[in-house]
This record gives sequence, C-alpha cells and structure tokens, in this order.
Amino acid sequence: MELSGEHVFNLPREQVYNMMLDPEVLKASLPGCEKLEAIGEDEYAATMKIGIAMIKGTFSGKVRITDKVAPERYTMHIEGSGPQGQVNGSGQLEFIDNGDTTTVKYNGEANVTGTIARVGARMIQPAARTIAGQFFKSIETKG
Repeated sequence: MELSGEHVFNLPREQVYNMMLDPEVLKASLPGCEKLEAIGEDEYAATMKIGIAMIKGTFSGKVRITDKVAPERYTMHIEGSGPQGQVNGSGQLEFIDNGDTTTVKYNGEANVTGTIARVGARMIQPAARTIAGQFFKSIETKG
C-alpha cells in the first residue's frame, strides 16, 4: 500500500522539522499512541491502539529514523504487530521552506498482513489518510 500527501504548516521549517522528531510531540500527536519510548539513537518502541472498520487492536513495534538531513528531510521506518496482523514500511518526509510556511510532503510504502489486511483491505488506505490528517493537525496545534 502506498501513502503520499502533503500538509502546510504556518510555522518555520526548522520548528516543524524539530517538532516532528520530538518523541513527546509525536506521542501526543499520533492517534491511539499509548507509548513512544527511546530505545536507542533515533529508535523508539511504540504501542498504539488502532481500529479499522470493526477490527480493533493494540499493536507494538518500533519506529526508526534514518537519512536525516536537517531541516530538509528524513526517512521513517516502522514495524509492528498485534493479534490482528502485522505492518511494516518506510516513508520519506520532506520539509519545504515557503518563507512563512512549511510544506511537509510524505511518501511511503507499507505492507499489512493478517486479519486486518484480509478483512479491512479496502478500508486501510482511507483510514491511513485519516490518521495522517489527524496527526498533522495535532502537530500544528503544538507549534
């Protein structure tokens, strides 16, 4: 599954970049995130409650940040599993300076397996877009 889009922040690029690497801001902004703890440099253990259609569950996994070029871009890798299936993927985030605003473009690929993939296949991409939208709006309120 491919997921891409963009969001415009009314904040300077460096501030947006730093906020989107701050574990406390990320934890507070990710819908359903119960835990996001550092386990190494740019690596975090995460626990999230996610629901797609009638399939709901708690997923545990890791988030790793690589290829950082501050404040222009970085790559985020995710892996997680729960009783309803597994997810793994990676995506690039690009931070574009527009003067008074910053555009964040994201593009990534995720693989979803298990019950969540079989039963909720048609609903996964719309749900992921909704979660991304909620995430970016929540980040903006923290600025």
